[in-house]
Amino acid sequence: MKDQTRMVQDGIMLAAAYHFLMAVVFIIGAIAIIFYAMVPPLVEESTGPAQSLFLPVVGLLVCAAMAIGYGYVGSGLTKLKNSARMAAVFLALFGMLGGVFGVAGVLATSINTVTAPDLVRVGVIGLFVMGINFISILDIFLLFFLFQQDVRALFYGVGPEVEGADIPMMRPGRPAPSAAPRRPTPTSGQKPAD
Repeated sequence: MKDQTRMVQDGIMLAAAYHFLMAVVFIIGAIAIIFYAMVPPLVEESTGPAQSLFLPVVGLLVCAAMAIGYGYVGSGLTKLKNSARMAAVFLALFGMLGGVFGVAGVLATSINTVTAPDLVRVGVIGLFVMGINFISILDIFLLFFLFQQDVRALFYGVGPEVEGADIPMMRPGRPAPSAAPRRPTPTSGQKPAD
């Protein structure tokens, strides 16, 4: 059983590394937004820099929020926090939906722009679609991993070596609810039992 626990811990560390990697990707995206979408309108003399900066600022805020979220989840997974596991589930679901809509958006916009066989553009679009699909597949594997009994047991503080053990739905350190029968409450017209 120790090998099984060690494999689960290694899987959690891989999941944390994946979340740290995604945080770095979003930081790189935020830096790219700054240099390629925000600086050129400020350097060039344009009539409406506020209008041209609105979408890049929104993109920058989204990238910063996602980087912070992925960093928090990666850090929490290394500390075996159940809140980080639940946030990882949310981010995986969000990533799968984003992957589906991202592929649809790329294909919808690229079909209209590719009139001649421009191999470079078709290759970049294909790589982008493959990258989004790869991340979506990783998110699916991450969901299956995080819902395994051994992984849940490790986050709830219950040893995975106990077969069929009930995993409490509360934080470690709190006592589990007792299985003792409750004392019946008196109804109207009955005397309470001593």
